[in-house]
Amino acid sequence: MKLKVFLLVLLALALNVGVAAAQSDVKPELYTATVISCPSDIINGIAFTDRNYAAAYGLTNLNGEVEGETMECGIVTVPENYDEPDGRTIELFYMRLFSTSKSPAADPLIYLSGGPGIAGTHEVASTPISLSSLNQIRERRDIVTYDQRGTGYSNYLICAPFTSAIGMLLQRNTDEKVAAQFEAIENDYGATIAMKNNLCAVMYDELTDVDLGQYNSVASAQDILHLAEALGYSEGYNLFGTSYGTRLSQYAMRTTPEQVRSVVLDGALAPDQANSTMSFAKRYEQYLNIFAQCAADDACNAAYPNLNERFAALLEKIEANPIALDPPLVVNPQYTWQASLPAVIEKIDPSFFFGLAGLSNGFPDGGPANLAPRTILALEEGDLDYVRSAFGAPDAPAADAAAPAPVAPPPAAQPAFQPDQPLFQAPFSMLLMFAQNLAASGDTGIDTHWLAIALNDLQARLTAGEDQVDLMEDLITLSVVPNMGVDAQSLIDYANEHLSAEAAAAANAVVAQMTHHDVRKTLWGIQDIAMNLGGPEARASSTALQFAVNCAEDTAFTTPEEARAYLNASPFPQLVLFSAETNDSLFKSCEFYPKPLDESVAAPVMSDIPTLLFQSALDVQTPLSWGQAILATLNKGYYVEWPNMGHIATGKDYHGCAGDIAAAFLDNPAREPDASCAQESDYMLKFVLPE
Repeated sequence: MKLKVFLLVLLALALNVGVAAAQSDVKPELYTATVISCPSDIINGIAFTDRNYAAAYGLTNLNGEVEGETMECGIVTVPENYDEPDGRTIELFYMRLFSTSKSPAADPLIYLSGGPGIAGTHEVASTPISLSSLNQIRERRDIVTYDQRGTGYSNYLICAPFTSAIGMLLQRNTDEKVAAQFEAIENDYGATIAMKNNLCAVMYDELTDVDLGQYNSVASAQDILHLAEALGYSEGYNLFGTSYGTRLSQYAMRTTPEQVRSVVLDGALAPDQANSTMSFAKRYEQYLNIFAQCAADDACNAAYPNLNERFAALLEKIEANPIALDPPLVVNPQYTWQASLPAVIEKIDPSFFFGLAGLSNGFPDGGPANLAPRTILALEEGDLDYVRSAFGAPDAPAADAAAPAPVAPPPAAQPAFQPDQPLFQAPFSMLLMFAQNLAASGDTGIDTHWLAIALNDLQARLTAGEDQVDLMEDLITLSVVPNMGVDAQSLIDYANEHLSAEAAAAANAVVAQMTHHDVRKTLWGIQDIAMNLGGPEARASSTALQFAVNCAEDTAFTTPEEARAYLNASPFPQLVLFSAETNDSLFKSCEFYPKPLDESVAAPVMSDIPTLLFQSALDVQTPLSWGQAILATLNKGYYVEWPNMGHIATGKDYHGCAGDIAAAFLDNPAREPDASCAQESDYMLKFVLPE
């Protein structure tokens, strides 16, 4: 079906639907839970997890979910600003996994995801090992996770459309401070980061009613309380925080202690630990932990004594004189995960060990951490054959083999249109793709009708040669419509102002037939388009939310000088991710973000609430020392250290020990759980020794 015909059919259908349909649901009341149908990515995520991962990892309790029976999705409406309860509201999207017990405990587990900026529902639904660990807890109580404000389906804050059109926005933006940042950029990576993030804050201020000052841990802690109350958990609840979620858990422990029964912190950082500005020297702790484990192992210590000193000397040597690889090392694909190592390595310098640290952080069993001492020895001795055998692809050419002749790349496909500025190529190509996919999908949902009309109009104007700067501005405005609130009027206003008269009439006719949930789904569809305009990074996390939180809670209560001192304290300065100058840009990124919180929020949390801490020796995001510092301020804290795991132990433990310990602790928080399984051989680094 041609797109134009398709849209005419949609319009005819819309005009013949009874107005009474609009009354089939109503706008949710404040602080009440409204059950809605789960978005397809949540249902598909859980189904995908069950089908593909259970057998591979030996995971248990990953039974198929039945919406309305074993799980539900819903919305709880809360004020954006709790000091203005009659003002603007936002909807918090949650997923509840009902306990598998016939008589579950009255207190649920509320899961708090990391970031800040990661959507909790998507993380749980799409992470098989985490879901398995939670299902061990689910045998006794309900599991609730939700998208924290500013993430996922809870008023997602997104910078991608702004930054993808950065040139145009500079042209149109008259803010002198922003313009000055542009002029100072040149080729400075750090300055570019600062400028993009500040531009995002400016655009939210200019284009929406969003109050970025309400997107922080203090407000999110209030959200937890009202979410639990709306779901009927009047006898209190337990918190399970991972990464940034551990900090949010601690805010809740301080602000609503009477409701929090117990807490699990996995990969913990405290309110006084400035994660955004002091997180780039953390890889050194991982290597110190690896070397300490080697020293405690008689065979490893005999083979590799004094690793601290030797590693420092090696890093200094290869920093000054990188080891050239001829031919280049073609890396085993398992070691290019999340780009920790490049696919081809032409020289060995400190960045190689930086990449190994990132890999070890992500592997369930430590991965290349087991190889670190042997690799240090090989590079000391100039044994590049070992490096190639340990890290090279199985079918990589031998060191003395002639390099294959380069293959000419295929000619690039010609775009359907020629953008006036290369900057616009990606977002406009994405726009065309969405318009074409919607036309071909056969989706008859009324939310899809509205999107098809809007995207077709933009596509028609684009291919007709309309000014692309104007079109980009319309795209950007479309991307922030969801932030106007779940209100049909926001769709009407956009159509009237940014679509052609014919398209606006068709779009508004569709809106007239929408229920409140139809409006919500339409806004989610717009959000999905905006995320795709920003690429994979935009889909993974909300950058705007991340900076709103970090600027309010991190940079507001520390200084560039303190951050520099932290970086300079590293025993292996070559493993620091960014230079001190680039680190300074994180402070510059906060120039336009509000700082509404009192400095008391950055104080350590003192608490009598029973708390279980999981901290991992290979964690490059929240090192052991951070968890140990938190433990010192908790009167009822229990600490479990994982020797061979990276960030978030429960997300990497396919042996089940972490889930067992957490479940036992939640059943009886007053008693220290038996954590002996964490010291069994499954969780020990198995070092590779010289032959």
